[in-house]
Amino acid sequence: MPGLILKLTPGERFMINGVVLENGDHRTRVRILTENAHVLRLRDAIHPDGIDTPVKRVCYVAQLVLACETTAEAAQPQLLRGIEQLSQVFTDPDSRAKLDAATAALGEGRYYQVLKALRGLLAREARLMGYAAAQTDAALRANAGAAVGSDRPQNLPAEESPAPNIMAGAMPGADAGPNAARKPAPEPASKPAAEPASKPTPDPAPGLGDSAVASEPRQTRPNRRAATA
Repeated sequence: MPGLILKLTPGERFMINGVVLENGDHRTRVRILTENAHVLRLRDAIHPDGIDTPVKRVCYVAQLVLACETTAEAAQPQLLRGIEQLSQVFTDPDSRAKLDAATAALGEGRYYQVLKALRGLLAREARLMGYAAAQTDAALRANAGAAVGSDRPQNLPAEESPAPNIMAGAMPGADAGPNAARKPAPEPASKPAAEPASKPTPDPAPGLGDSAVASEPRQTRPNRRAATA
């Protein structure tokens, strides 16, 4: 890639054909004259543990070529497939332009330009994934609220809950509300029937003593002696 210019900050590290170099104490401009040299700024490198999005996965493939950890022949089919998949998601004009630039650079073997064009999609991807996460969280909250509201009585507002009927627990048969049906009070346990009181003996006629009470007439037997006489 003849003509590639790197603007390096003090102490910045970069890699050329797998060799790690470090800049001095001053800002530096380095022009790469060798054609097809693989150059990678270490500040642009993606750590394997940080590959958690589609764009980062495609960028990492291009990075492996620049770090001389894989060959261009092995990486090219993966990059073409990854760029095609990204073009189905990033359909805005600016993203299309970056994907077209990455495809053109890949056809020319300029993998540094491939990585640079793909890295331009990282900020847009982060915004899209943040928006999708917010939409998912809002949908989950709405579903949770609907599930909680469905457990409450339909004739009461969602923010109110039925108050316990204290009287219903203290008095059997008390109304649970103005429209509630009255429940009959439970019948008390049956008690043994009381024995009937003895009838009082009628008092004798007023003004009479005990001798005045008439007794049953006694049958008289015939006098056998009188009969025989």
